[in-house]
Amino acid sequence: MLRTATSPVGNYIYIVNPADINRDSALLANTAYFNIERMEYDTANINKTERPLKKIGEARVVASAGELKNYFTASDINDMKKQFSLSSDQALVKYLGAHHTVEDLSIFYKNIETRRALGQVFLDKDVTDNEMVIYKITRVDKMNLSYPWGFSIVQSRVGNYILPYLKPMISKIASYDSAVTITWKLRIQDDSIAQVPIPRSKFAFDSTSTVYKMPFQLKNLLGRLFLFTDGKWVASNKLMPQLNAAGDTLTFIFYKKCKREEVVAAYLVTEDEVYNQGRSSDTAFAYALEKKSVPLIYGIHVADTLNAIRLSWKQLPAKAYYTGIQITRYNSQDNLDSIAVLSPRDTAYTDYAIKVGQHYRYQVKAMFLAGLGLSQDIPAEGVGTYSKFSHPLPPYNLTASSDSGHVSLKWDGIDEPGFFGYFVYRGTSSRKMDLIAGPVKTKEYTDTSSSLSGRSQYYYKVVNQNLRQDTSDYSNIVNIMPVKKITIVPPGDITFYYANGKLNVQWKDLKKADNSIASYIVQKKKKEDSTFTTITAASVKQPLIVDSNLLAGATYQYRVAALSFKGDSSVYGDAAAFTLPKKEVGSIKVFFVRNVTAGVEISLPQETYDNRKAYNIYRRKAAEASFTRINTIDASQFSYIDATAQPNSVYVYAVTITEKDDREGSLGRSISVRRAGGGGR
Repeated sequence: MLRTATSPVGNYIYIVNPADINRDSALLANTAYFNIERMEYDTANINKTERPLKKIGEARVVASAGELKNYFTASDINDMKKQFSLSSDQALVKYLGAHHTVEDLSIFYKNIETRRALGQVFLDKDVTDNEMVIYKITRVDKMNLSYPWGFSIVQSRVGNYILPYLKPMISKIASYDSAVTITWKLRIQDDSIAQVPIPRSKFAFDSTSTVYKMPFQLKNLLGRLFLFTDGKWVASNKLMPQLNAAGDTLTFIFYKKCKREEVVAAYLVTEDEVYNQGRSSDTAFAYALEKKSVPLIYGIHVADTLNAIRLSWKQLPAKAYYTGIQITRYNSQDNLDSIAVLSPRDTAYTDYAIKVGQHYRYQVKAMFLAGLGLSQDIPAEGVGTYSKFSHPLPPYNLTASSDSGHVSLKWDGIDEPGFFGYFVYRGTSSRKMDLIAGPVKTKEYTDTSSSLSGRSQYYYKVVNQNLRQDTSDYSNIVNIMPVKKITIVPPGDITFYYANGKLNVQWKDLKKADNSIASYIVQKKKKEDSTFTTITAASVKQPLIVDSNLLAGATYQYRVAALSFKGDSSVYGDAAAFTLPKKEVGSIKVFFVRNVTAGVEISLPQETYDNRKAYNIYRRKAAEASFTRINTIDASQFSYIDATAQPNSVYVYAVTITEKDDREGSLGRSISVRRAGGGGR
C-alpha cells in the first residue's frame, strides 16, 4: 500500500518511495506517466458491490516551461537554475526529465513540489474533510502498456496528528548594530513524542491505523517564519533546519540585516512537507544594537529625607528595549534586604521600609528585554541612613468586642515609615488606665487576661510610637463589659410560713452583699419526684414567693438559684422541705340509738362528705371499760343494726369516721341503751 499524506490543500499520494528510486531507476525511465483513479469508501456498505473507480488525473514529469509555474515560484525556479548552472527554464525542464534522485537534485528534492514535478507525488485537491477514499495507481510505460503499481487508502484532510505535540523553543537571540540572529530548537525524539497516540482509524479493516502513519520523517519538518511588519504579522520564508549529531533536535536559524536599533519580532511555526502546520513558538523580540553602545545608569544621588531615603539618577532614553530599573538594597550586615523594580522612565525612588541604626547600600541598574544579550553588569551604587522622623499620628476608629471571655480591639492607623509599634492601655475608669501590651505590630489586639471579670466595665485606649520612641496622642477611648460568666453563690437558709392556705417561701437576700445579683429563680418538687420544676413564670427580684398550690399531707422540696444582671445563673442551693399537715379527722357527736325487732339500730344524720370513706361502729357493755369495734359501714350508709345485742343487757355505743386516706378519727359522743327483752320495742 502506498503512503498518503493529508493536508489543508488535499491528499498527497507518494507514488515513488525515495528509498527505492535507485532500485527502480530503469523502470521509472521507461514510465510515461502514472494513472490515478479514486473510489469513495462507504463504511456502511463495505460488503456490497464496490463503487466504480473514477480517473482523477495523471502523474507525469513536467514537460514545459509553462508547467514549471504550476509547481514552483519564480524565485524557486531561479534558485534551481543557479544551482544546476542552467541558462533557461526549458533547460530546467529537460534537466528534471533526466534527473529524478536525491543525489541529482540535492536539497531541492526535499521540496514536495519538486517530487510533484517529477511525477513521483500526486496531489488530489478535490476532497472534503474526513472523506474516506481509496486510490488505485497504474503505471503506463512509453509503449502505452499498463501495469498495476499500487493503491492507497486515506481519510482526507485530517492533518498531521503529531505536530500539536511539537513546539519550537527560542534558544538564542544575538543582536548587533547591523543585524540580529534568532535561533529556535525543536526536539523531535524523546519519550513523550514516542508515546503520542496514533488516531483510531475509521476504516473497518485498518486496526493498526496504518493510514495515519506519516510517509516522511520528523527530521524533514520545516519552520514557517512570521515577522511583525507594518503593524501586522506576515508569513515570511521557510527555514530549513539543521539536525544535530544525535538525530533528536532540529535547529532553525533566522538572520536579518537591520538598521541600528531596528526592532525585529518573529515567531516560528512547525510545518511538514505537505503544509500542515503545528504549534508556534513564543514570540522573539530583538533589537539591532550592541551592549557597548547602550546608555546605562552610571551614578546615583542618595539623600536622607523625612522618614525615608531618596535615590535619584539621570533618566534613561525612551527606548523599547529597556524593561525597567532594578534597585537592590543591602543592610549594615551586607545582607540582601529588598529588591524593587521601577519603570525604565523613572528617575527617583523613595525607600520607606528602613530601620533606625542601619546603613543601607543601594545598587541601581537598567534592565533589558530577555534574550537580547544586554545587561548592566556593574550597577551604580550609593549609601544612605535613616535619620529624619515625623511625629507619629494617633490611631483612630478604635473598637472593642467580646467573645469567649476575651476582649478584641481593632483600630485604624496611618502606615508610617518610622513605625515601631502600638501600645495598649486598660483600666476600670476612663481617668486611670495602665499599659498592658506593646509594641503591637498589627492594628488589632486581643486581651486574654484571666483577671477580666464579667462584673466590670473596662476602658481601653491605644497610642502609636515611632522608632525614636516619640509617642502619638491617644486614640479614642472605648469601654466594654466582657461577655464572661459571673460566678455567684446560691441563696441558702430557706424558711417557710404557712397561713390561710398559702405557703410563704423565704430566703436570705444576697443582693445586699453582691450587687451583681439581680433576681432569683425558684424550683419545687414533691419529695418522691425525681426532677425539680421552675414554679416562677419569670425571675423574682425579692427573696420571697407565695405558693398556694399545695396538697395536704404532701412534702415539698424547694431550692433557689441567683441570677446576675447579665443573666448568668448560680448553681441551685440546698433544697429545703415543707410538709403541709392534713386536717384532723372529725368525731361523730350526733347519732341515734334505738331498739328494733332485729336488734339495736344505730343511725347517723344523712349528710355526705367528699373526704369520708366509712363509719366504724364501736360497742361496750355498761360494766366494761373499753369499746370494741363491731363493724364498719360505707360512708354512703347511715344506719346499722346490731343483731348481736343480748336482751336485757345495757350497751354503750360510739361511732368514728374513716377518711379516704384511711385515717380514723377519735371516738366522739357515746350513747347507752338497754336491749329490750323478748324482741320488739
